[in-house]
Amino acid sequence: MINLFLYKNYKKYSLKRISSLPKNGRGEMGRISSYLGVHTSLISQIFKGDKNFTLEQGEALARYWSLLEVETQYWLNLISFERAGTKNLEAYYLKNLKQIKLSEQRLETQIKSDIKITEEDKSEFYSSWLYSLCRLASSIPQYQSVETLAEVCKLNIPETKVIIEFLLRTGLCKMEDGKIVMGPQTTFLGQDSPYLPRHHFNWRMYSIQRVQSISKDELMFTAPISTDEKSFSDIRKIFGQAIREIKDVVKDSDSKKLGYIGIDLLKIK
Repeated sequence: MINLFLYKNYKKYSLKRISSLPKNGRGEMGRISSYLGVHTSLISQIFKGDKNFTLEQGEALARYWSLLEVETQYWLNLISFERAGTKNLEAYYLKNLKQIKLSEQRLETQIKSDIKITEEDKSEFYSSWLYSLCRLASSIPQYQSVETLAEVCKLNIPETKVIIEFLLRTGLCKMEDGKIVMGPQTTFLGQDSPYLPRHHFNWRMYSIQRVQSISKDELMFTAPISTDEKSFSDIRKIFGQAIREIKDVVKDSDSKKLGYIGIDLLKIK
């Protein structure tokens, strides 16, 4: 991903973004013109000539490129700056651009200082397993854009952007060189947390959805048992040791695969 905030000219950003696509962005201008409902020659005249997008066209292209809200603000101000007809108006939009960029830098600084996640934020984060999935996926290089995260979460772009903007605001994710990456902020639920039951429920619902499609390299194990109190306690210790070993394996591994582990040992009677 190309970092929009490093650019002071929307045309240079656009050409760089297009050239970074597979096959050097061949056919992208045609796709853009089709999306905006204009002739391809106009797109070429805008990116490589003196013409400019209207703000309506700019907003539509921001949606096409799945820009986040703060990126869209910066993008539209870049277009407005190029369209400005007086020095005073240019200065106005230049000031806006600097303020947006400064605001983004302040957010990054605040995140590095370990901002506190409020109870309201925790409630939203644990309302769906998709928040956790999206954050986890952002630790893998090929899933660090709005489009790829939408694909992982099986959501449309607007739904994905809502989750990503929440994760960015809370420091659970951050923008780094134009990519959405896992942030320094962490989440941990103690045994007395009111959000723990929802966390367990969310991920086990995913497990239930997958019960008919377990692959050979995955594992799902279910075993009702009848045993004594000591053996039950011994089994719990075995699981506890296994969990500690799993944590060590995950901690020392590279982030390349997404997975889920759910372990239950429940008393029935």
